[in-house]
Amino acid sequence: MKAKSIRIIHLVKWLLNIIWYLNFLLIVVALYFLSNEYIVQDTYYFNEKITINMYKALSEQELISGSETTSNIRLFKNRGRIMMNVNNSVSNTIVSMVSLLLLEGIIIGVLFHLRKLFSSFQKESIFSVDNIRHFKIIALYIALYSPLSWGVHLYREWILTENVNHYNYLFALDWIPDFVGLLVGAVIFAIAKIFKLGFELEQENKAFV
Repeated sequence: MKAKSIRIIHLVKWLLNIIWYLNFLLIVVALYFLSNEYIVQDTYYFNEKITINMYKALSEQELISGSETTSNIRLFKNRGRIMMNVNNSVSNTIVSMVSLLLLEGIIIGVLFHLRKLFSSFQKESIFSVDNIRHFKIIALYIALYSPLSWGVHLYREWILTENVNHYNYLFALDWIPDFVGLLVGAVIFAIAKIFKLGFELEQENKAFV
């Protein structure tokens, strides 16, 4: 392996180690703030982007109309933000804490196996059964982020439905389903397959020699 590649691998491994230990510090800080917001206080601050259905928001008397020379007048959804204080409950606390722990579980899992990968790369062991397994596990962890984000969104939808009149009629959360985790996970899983092919070719060459 070239000296430049080795230096890059050492640098990445060093950065991963820093991120690994900083992440545990961030967990403590995040738990402190979440505990303060969802346990100590009576209410917590809800702040989300929304899209407002302008057509439905206007009363019948306020609906726009055109002259005989105009047609097909449409009002499109407008973006805004809803901000409110919501009473704390056991469900709020549980969902917030569980969401944080699941997210951190994903981050810790990805960092753990990345560190293992680059430790293997440092030893110039590229194609191996362990590396293939690390790639597959990383792919699974990253793919899990998408359903986690969808679950958090559904809970926010429920909060708005329970606390705001005419929700889903006048406005909705400004949200697009996040498929990034699934896509990145699929790409990394494909890399695992490539490493498996490389491992098999390497084993065949050794057997031939």
